[in-house]
Amino acid sequence: MRRAGLLKNTVVFVLGDHGRHEPVGQTDIERLAGHFTAPLFIWLDESLRRPATYRPRVVSTIASQVDLTPTILGLNGLTPGQVPFVGQDLSCILVADCLQDHLAFLNSVYDDMIGLADRDGLWLYLLRRGAFYHTDLKFKGPASRRTVTDPEVAPRYRRMLALHISTNLLLEQNRIWSWEEFGNGSPQRTQR
Repeated sequence: MRRAGLLKNTVVFVLGDHGRHEPVGQTDIERLAGHFTAPLFIWLDESLRRPATYRPRVVSTIASQVDLTPTILGLNGLTPGQVPFVGQDLSCILVADCLQDHLAFLNSVYDDMIGLADRDGLWLYLLRRGAFYHTDLKFKGPASRRTVTDPEVAPRYRRMLALHISTNLLLEQNRIWSWEEFGNGSPQRTQR
């Protein structure tokens, strides 16, 4: 890309959209959880690198694929006034430790599992089994089975279920916003 002159004023994002498929962790739960983790690589052309907007570093902030579009727009100063995104602009992570309380909602239709990733680890709920598990984000220790009444688990469990129900309801009712609806400034519902 550099030899072809394609990198001037360019930001490159490299992300696998299906998570990791090599064995991660030691238990079945940890291996399932490993499918949710994927590193994101962001490269900025030298013309875009300024101390106020970019500092080369490894960032450990939790992010989700739904954060990519708002982040790309934020990096380019194109965030719209009315934001039709579920995600959040995380461009501040290129300069400083920010948004340490950011979390990602996880939903796997294949494994009948939902979860949250936050600074304290990965919290997973297996819907059919009614089982709740916690593991750290590096999968260094074994996943521990937890109860939904545990004071550390209960608020995450409630939030997880609320996100699961509301996102599925919004999808079923076609209530997720799109650029098509915001293009002319007046939201319109379109049936797809």
